[in-house]
Amino acid sequence: MSVRVRNSRRAWYGDSTEAAVLAVQAAVLSADLAMAWSLAQPPPEGDALPREAADDRLYEQTALVAALSGREQEAEQLLEGMTDSFTKAHITALIAEVRRGGDTENTQVRGLWLRVWEAARSEQEQLIAAMGLAEAGAELPDLKHLAAHFPEAVAEIELLARALKGSSGDGLAVLRANVTRSPLIVLKLAQRYHRGGDIQLAAQTLRNGADHWRDVRLMAMAAGLFRQSGAYASARECAEAALRMAGADWAGQGRMYALLVEVESADGRMDQATNAALQLLSLDPLDDDARWALVRCYAARALPEQAWQTLTERGAPVEPRSRDEALLWIGLGAAFSKDAHFTGRALALMQRWPDDEEFLGRLLGALHFRAAEPTRLIAQQDADRLRAATESYLERFPASTVFRAVSVGPPDNPLANLTEELRSAHEHTKEVREKVAGGELPAGLLSLAAGRTYAETCVRRTAERPVVYAADFPVQSAETEAVQSALRGRVVLDTSAVATLALLDPGVSEQLVGHLQAVTTTDQLLADALRAKESIALRSDVTLAWDERSTEATVLLSTPEELAALRSLAARLVEIMQSTPRVSRPELRSLPRLTRARGTAWLTAVDYAKEHSLVLWCDDRVLRTLARTQDVAAFGTLTLLDACVSSGTLTFEENLVVQAELLRNYFVDIPFSADLYRVAAQADGWQAKAVAVALSRPTAWLDAQAASTFALEAASRVIGSLPQEASGWLSAAYAGLHRATTPPSYRGRNLQVLVWQILTQPWITASSLPFVLTGLRTGMDAVADSDASLRAALAQYYQALVDKLGHITAASVLMNLFALTDEKDKAAAARTVLTQPDR
Repeated sequence: MSVRVRNSRRAWYGDSTEAAVLAVQAAVLSADLAMAWSLAQPPPEGDALPREAADDRLYEQTALVAALSGREQEAEQLLEGMTDSFTKAHITALIAEVRRGGDTENTQVRGLWLRVWEAARSEQEQLIAAMGLAEAGAELPDLKHLAAHFPEAVAEIELLARALKGSSGDGLAVLRANVTRSPLIVLKLAQRYHRGGDIQLAAQTLRNGADHWRDVRLMAMAAGLFRQSGAYASARECAEAALRMAGADWAGQGRMYALLVEVESADGRMDQATNAALQLLSLDPLDDDARWALVRCYAARALPEQAWQTLTERGAPVEPRSRDEALLWIGLGAAFSKDAHFTGRALALMQRWPDDEEFLGRLLGALHFRAAEPTRLIAQQDADRLRAATESYLERFPASTVFRAVSVGPPDNPLANLTEELRSAHEHTKEVREKVAGGELPAGLLSLAAGRTYAETCVRRTAERPVVYAADFPVQSAETEAVQSALRGRVVLDTSAVATLALLDPGVSEQLVGHLQAVTTTDQLLADALRAKESIALRSDVTLAWDERSTEATVLLSTPEELAALRSLAARLVEIMQSTPRVSRPELRSLPRLTRARGTAWLTAVDYAKEHSLVLWCDDRVLRTLARTQDVAAFGTLTLLDACVSSGTLTFEENLVVQAELLRNYFVDIPFSADLYRVAAQADGWQAKAVAVALSRPTAWLDAQAASTFALEAASRVIGSLPQEASGWLSAAYAGLHRATTPPSYRGRNLQVLVWQILTQPWITASSLPFVLTGLRTGMDAVADSDASLRAALAQYYQALVDKLGHITAASVLMNLFALTDEKDKAAAARTVLTQPDR
């Protein structure tokens, strides 16, 4: 109110200083010394007019605020220009208290307050001096003449003096006994607790006193102490209570909203922190502290576009003031700024932290990311400066792990300089990769080991890395129960399930999500997905890797179609997560052994579900199993599809098409169905891709005859046009049957039957047999098996020829069949002929 009066008088050229003084005093009474200082200072530090700041009335208030807020140097400088003896003595005493950390009960402080009393002329000044003496625990002068006009004030001063003097002899008894008689007693008792190291008790004392006296200052102080002690819930309650007590015109609103931003962020309640930051900014849209607070909240909630809009709401983006703000400013601007000169402005920040290797490396990385985007304009001069800055950085920090370049090796081995690094990375992650591929570890651990985002691990499924095991086998009854629970309560969505939804037609995805009552995910998983989208967008068609077989670095190539599909999938995943309600989970709270671990964003869905007894929707079978060990109900998309079919939301045919799409994308261990596998394989043009990987799993061979019939059909479809794909189908069939047959002693007979069925197919010819044998031997290698089953089946095949044609003709037919095979297989055929016993 005082500020509005001041502004009104400024507009009409009235005495705005009087209102400015009142505004400062109101801020002091609200314990908002930062606001009080700003109101008393001319630009750029504050918003007082020069004539107001120079006025003696405001000058005295400025000195008083300087002393109260601990600005000793400013207070002493202002003191030199003062002539009023009372004001000088008053400020000198306040400076002494500040120097002693607020400890007023001190001999030196008592002496200074006695000088204030001696300098006091008016009754108001004497009351101020008497209160200072009381707080210092000094003997009070005779106050009878003041009691006649200010009976309540004098009574409070005398009570405070008696309590403080008594507390030195009998502990805190006198203070405790009188807390309901004066807010100052409450304050002094809290100060004693605080000096004794019991911050929680000090805060609770202030809170109790604030409730009793309806005192907003005590409540605000309680909020600050609870925050200091880490009791964020209590700090939040006190700050909100202070705001309710004071009303809309309270000068301390900004301080309370700033405290709420801090404690809500620390407590992981980013929705509430964002709301508090919005309120804080609404109080003063020109407050850069408030604006940056809101930017940080948006960034923490994985809302980068809103963060950039907040920074640029007044036109040019607000300048960063610290290293952390600069990194955030650069990252947001690199992604969203449309200014062709943004790169140049960002490069100028290098001068503020010229020797900070990490800061400079991250800055250059962000700017190169921006330069790689064809839609982002960059001035030629800035492009030259970026190139020069990059060369300088690489020269200064050649071993940087943040931003570096690798020189090309000699012409005969251009990857020579990367050989050791690629080999080391391969060896470092080998065990984790193998266990994830084998379904022994969750995919999140692979993302940690490989230094990759969780989302990227979930969407980049290949034959070498079927990293997501979508189906439990046998189907867990707990999954069906979890889906039923999800129909009545909230579900937490893991990235692995979002990756599934991203593969499906949007209409189907909506049906699946809509089948559940309420679905949520975490800000941290969205932030991970956004990083994955950026990483995939920058990925070229060339990937460098270590080839374990050749023990050398190699180049893997992706087709433009494969890259486009991967980028589209990553974008769709982000789109789904952005449209899903989210909660913030900056740290784990419910997984006791991992609460302090780093790189745990991939566990936030499990952690949140555990804390709030919610159901987890996850398409990583291993992670679902781990969740159940933590008493978290969990289900996968396949179980949800079954529930949708049962309820009539999806037809059987629609479910078949959806599952076929999943099967084509390396969802392994989906229960075998000839119709399902046929639809998926046909969509892949009968190439031995993901469906062949599924066929190589033991779960596909519960009905061995049905699985082998499908494998033979698949091979027959491509043996004439794509014979190498036929090899892939037969390899998968051999490996799958081998893995499925238990006990191992039965394997030889089962595999002999399979090979016999293959050899007797009508499409086996001299030209197709080499591909057939290649497939079988590849399957043998995959399971480390010998060729005993092949030899047995070949002997059985030859005996059938002999029984039908006789030895001479049979031998000729067999050797003609093997005419185009390699020498090893020809020798095996000859050996079969020579060793076949007569009947």
